[in-house]
Amino acid sequence: GVNNDDEIYVASADGSDARNLSANPANDWGPDWSSDGEWIVFNSDRDGSPLSGYLVRPDGSDLRRIDTEVWVEYPSFSPDGTRIVFEGHSSGAYDIYVGDLATGETRQLTDSPGGDGWPVWSPDGEWIAFTTERDDCLRAPPDQDCWSSGEPGEHRSVWLMRPDGSEQ
Repeated sequence: GVNNDDEIYVASADGSDARNLSANPANDWGPDWSSDGEWIVFNSDRDGSPLSGYLVRPDGSDLRRIDTEVWVEYPSFSPDGTRIVFEGHSSGAYDIYVGDLATGETRQLTDSPGGDGWPVWSPDGEWIAFTTERDDCLRAPPDQDCWSSGEPGEHRSVWLMRPDGSEQ
């Protein structure tokens, strides 16, 4: 079931040799590999906390919580492996944040009507792609062009920005 003891697994490309890396009755999901293959980052509601980010080695060792006070979901490693970008919220709608893995310093990059989510770094580290509901007619200001999918729920667009939040 959804959010019922979700786990993070690593397996061979053919699906054999599956190993459970998270092995916890909490919900663990949203994994991403570091570019050097040394770490996997994921989000979890373990330890009785709201969603937090965790790092683990591909063999399941060195599991540790990322020290941040912001809700961490769907993290993605920067190409150099020093930061993660993720969707999260401290209150209200989802926004995009960048967190420094060494210091735990977190910076909010977006603050728009509607949610922003599913961020990912470009391979060269120059851009972050993410989805946003800001163009949905339910969210956009009255004087702005907007989109409606005709389906229930908000329309999502894919946007780009620099890792400092500029050039959205």
